[in-house]
Amino acid sequence: MYRILGIDLAAKDRNPTGICYYNKGLHFLIVYRDEEIFRVIENLLPEIAVIDAPLSLEKVPFRDSERELLKRGFRPMPLTIKSIRELSERAIRIKEKIEKEYGIKVLETFPRAVERILGFNFHMFKEYFRSKHIYDAWLCYLTGLFYKIGKYEDLKGIVLPKIK
Repeated sequence: MYRILGIDLAAKDRNPTGICYYNKGLHFLIVYRDEEIFRVIENLLPEIAVIDAPLSLEKVPFRDSERELLKRGFRPMPLTIKSIRELSERAIRIKEKIEKEYGIKVLETFPRAVERILGFNFHMFKEYFRSKHIYDAWLCYLTGLFYKIGKYEDLKGIVLPKIK
């Protein structure tokens, strides 16, 4: 089985970050601090990490990748919102460390698009997931699976499953 880490990252480390990975079964965690994320990575040594957060910043509200999402009817949050900018800044710091120190590829995804592409919604699975953070981490994990088997689409930096 592929070693994939799905991360639903919170903008601030006082808020929960959801983690999903496979190791003889699916595992789900809630963590808070960056060090906890890195500890999971050190123990798991995934091939890829898929994060629900902007992994680049621009001064405009939407990057080219988000404009592609908007064209398809999805509703990403603009980078000009303070909390989204903070999320992106944290995600970029984490991505850089994961790539430099662990040599692991990091991908960006957008769980609201993933769930629509796959025909899912949280209410279908709420008895299995104790929070939306875990559910979104699972969607990130699933995106990583689609990526590993070559069934994905790259929207100028945002990776999504491709089922057709």
